Amino acid sequence: MLNDRDALIEEFGLYFEHSGLPRILGRIYGLLLITDEYSLGLDDLKTQLIISKASASTGARQLTTYGMISKVSRPGDRRDYYRAFPDAFLETARAGVQRLLELRDLLRRAVDLASQGSATEARLRETLRFYDEMELWFDDFVRRYLQSRIAPQEAGILKETT
Repeated sequence: MLNDRDALIEEFGLYFEHSGLPRILGRIYGLLLITDEYSLGLDDLKTQLIISKASASTGARQLTTYGMISKVSRPGDRRDYYRAFPDAFLETARAGVQRLLELRDLLRRAVDLASQGSATEARLRETLRFYDEMELWFDDFVRRYLQSRIAPQEAGILKETT
């Protein structure tokens, strides 16, 4: 039976898997998110998640590309270390909204093809209105969130190196 920490890490893996990503990415992200350490190396990921070093490396590289974790260095140490990127949640939300707005652009093209005054045109225009409102809401939400959050240094967020 898994302890609470390991069970949570597995749930992160399942969440990622249900989102169409490899489970290992969720497990790595979950571990980095909940660790008390500033950063973990590939050997740490390998040992704590019971995975191969190659899987740890590949997963960390993918998560870095997605902007969810960042590579950090330690003075005098040539190995790579990783930590959960402080604003990953915001970047993930932005990416999701961006994907929806790409769909909105397709809907605009569909409106141009619909017969003017048809029920199809009306339905498409209402759907476009939804996406336009969502964009305004999200932009306002992000602006208010960023204005209200605590100073990065107070939250323990330091500038990352790549």
